[in-house]
Formats: sequence, C-alpha cells, structure tokens
Amino acid sequence: MTKLTDIAQALNLDVSVISRALSPAPENRRRVNPQTRELILETARKMNYVPDRSAAFLRRKKAPTLLCYLPGYTDRLVGNLVMGISEEASRQNYPVNFFFGKKNTDFEAFCGMLKQIKHSGVITYPPQQMPDNLREELLAYHREGGHILFLNACSNGGIRDERFADIPQLQINDTYGGELVARHFISQGVTSFLATTPASSFYCRHQGFLETLEKHACSAEVYSVENFIRLYKTGQKTGIFAVADAQAVNIMLELQGLGYQAGRDYLLAGHDDQFMSIRLHPSLSTVHQPTREEGVLAVRKVINLIGGGSEENEQLNPWLMIRESSGGKAPVLEKPDLEEILY
Repeated sequence: MTKLTDIAQALNLDVSVISRALSPAPENRRRVNPQTRELILETARKMNYVPDRSAAFLRRKKAPTLLCYLPGYTDRLVGNLVMGISEEASRQNYPVNFFFGKKNTDFEAFCGMLKQIKHSGVITYPPQQMPDNLREELLAYHREGGHILFLNACSNGGIRDERFADIPQLQINDTYGGELVARHFISQGVTSFLATTPASSFYCRHQGFLETLEKHACSAEVYSVENFIRLYKTGQKTGIFAVADAQAVNIMLELQGLGYQAGRDYLLAGHDDQFMSIRLHPSLSTVHQPTREEGVLAVRKVINLIGGGSEENEQLNPWLMIRESSGGKAPVLEKPDLEEILY
C-alpha cells in the first residue's frame, strides 16, 4: 500500500509538502505551489495512493462515512444517482451508507441516525413537505458542525426556507428541460401545443415549457384526447409535452388505439429519459436528467465542505434526447453516442 513517504521519496520532496497537497482542507492545499500540487496529485494517482480517512475522523469523533438519503424509487434517475455517488466516493476512499425512503417517517428515521452517529458528511434528498420538527433537527445538525448538501430540494417546488440559506444545494434545472422541449417543437414547425397538467413536483418543467412558448407568441392548452382531435382536424402540426415519461407512454398508447402515431401525426416529448423510453416503438423523445453527473459532483462538494471549504448553490442543465416520437431517428441501443441531442 502506497504511503505519503513513498510519494515524497519518488518526487524528492518533504513529506509535509505531500501531506498538505493531498489534504482535503483548502487552507492546507493553498500552501502548496499549484504546479507542485498537480505533480503530486498525478504521482499519487500513478502510484495508486489511497488516503486513510479512518484515523483522522476518529480523532474528530466522527464516522469516516458519507450518509445519503435518497427517494425509494427503482428507476433510472435514482439508479444513476446512486452510481455517481458510489463511483466518486470510492475514488475518494469514502465509504457510503445509503438510506432510501418515501415518507416523512422514513426521513425522521434518517434524522435519528444523524443523532446516533456523527457521519463525516451528509447528502440528502429531503421530502418536499418537511415537518417543522425535522427541519429543526437538520438545522441543529448543521449548527453543530455537520456538513450537509441538499439535492434537488427546490428544483421541483420543494423546500424554500430561509433557515436553510447557508446549506448548499445542488439541483437539476427542470425549468430548462421544459424550455428545451418548447424550442425543439418550434424548430419542427409545430403551431399547436398541448401539455399535461403537472403535479406540484413537476411544476418547474411545465413552467419552462409555457414561458418559452410565450416568448415566441405561442401558448399551450391542457392535453386531452378531445383537444388533440380538435387540433388535428384543423391540419395544424401539434406537439404534446408530457411532464413525465409515464404520462407520455399513456398518451402514446391512448392515441395509438385511435389510429394516431407519435412522430407521424403529432410530436410527443416526455421528461426523465426512463429505461423504457428508448425501447418504445416509436422511441420516445425525452429530457435526460444528468443524475449520474449530479452524484459525482455531490460527493466532491460535500468532501470540500468536510475539508473546511465552502460551496455555492448550483444547477445542472438537462438535455433533450430527440427520437422518433418528435421527428428524430430511431436510436441504436448499442451506439448511444450517435443519438441526436439538444443542449
């Protein structure tokens, strides 16, 4: 196993310089010349150096682990998020404990774990309707020096609480997802627009779609079979935005039963790029949320917090996978890099 002394010997540098360069604390890293630090980092990677986190955290009376609370859904979004968190935590030599739930009682149990064990950092996807007692528990953990990063807390109408103002948040920009769909439909010559009625959790997607249409002097009606048939009979090119892929699939099947095909008789786009979207016939155009990239970035951010650094709120933009349902080409499953994408 590679030690700091091995790296120091390989570079003919003092071990204290190596230690500062590889420290998670920003004030230590700043004491090393940037070029020297890059050389140390590269050498450490080549020598497969893995830092021992356990001893340092035990001295602080904390567990050397990251604790993550995520929604208890078995879909691509959560799966990719887990993958991203796991990959980066493994690379940084941080063990990860995952806790999954859907209800406030699940989140309450998660907060109970924070009281019992002082984890080194917390990545949490808090429920939208969080009771005041749970808010106070998170704030107390934060005030006592706990390092917390919120995921997607506000992007879909979630918590907007001034008390959490100094807890950094990492979001997927759902408003931009709706904007991408509107821009794509307009570029395809669509003149009539329909959109599904959103639940509160999908409000931002819907608003991004409507606001972009408004900028182009267009508007959208609420989707229904009756509204679609009425617009279809006028000869206008119609685009339908479903704020979730499951809704898009239902629309596709519903209209297919009446003889209308997505991509031929109307354009259709969903949101989330779930596993089935690429395998449908016709394949579904949909907004892809980069949750794997979000997971990687979340770990980097919380490790920076653990090291004494600061983090600003940040949003990641999704992109639109253009497939057959909105005039694109059929995707080749074995060649995902060839898919048409709108950023």
